[in-house]
Amino acid sequence: MEGAKDQFWKISQGKGGYLITSTTYARGVEFNEKTKPFVDAYFRKYGETPTYTADTYTVLKHYLIEPIEKTGSLDPEKLIPFMEGYTYKTPNGITKFSRNAEGKPLHDITWGPGLQTGIAIQWINGRINGVWPYKWKATPEAPEYTVKGTVPIQLPPWMIAKYKKK
Repeated sequence: MEGAKDQFWKISQGKGGYLITSTTYARGVEFNEKTKPFVDAYFRKYGETPTYTADTYTVLKHYLIEPIEKTGSLDPEKLIPFMEGYTYKTPNGITKFSRNAEGKPLHDITWGPGLQTGIAIQWINGRINGVWPYKWKATPEAPEYTVKGTVPIQLPPWMIAKYKKK
């Protein structure tokens, strides 16, 4: 996760070029209209881009407060069924809980295009670029999926030179 932090370029003394790692947030990458305000506010307050651990806010605001307000209750017997069937739009995507073949809740997040995916980032010339999902197809038949602000992965020049067909 060190490669996902804003100070990585400085700490690596500029030797982290072309590094790719996974994370939850990158400035300029937006899952939906909630991403940019959250990332910008976090950056203003803490001076760095939020990492995956910053999602404690998301859990409180979207997975607890909204269900409590919408059910008008703190009773788990009322909250749990609501949460199992609710789709949550959060700064890092759309969250809904999966169900088994019989339709029973699994209490696990559904992953995939348009839902939760996370992102991959790449360091190029001292700058973090979101690089995945960019024109990603979950299956050969699936439509392409791109998160706003992601760009194509760049291969290092030495790799291009070594593997370029002659």
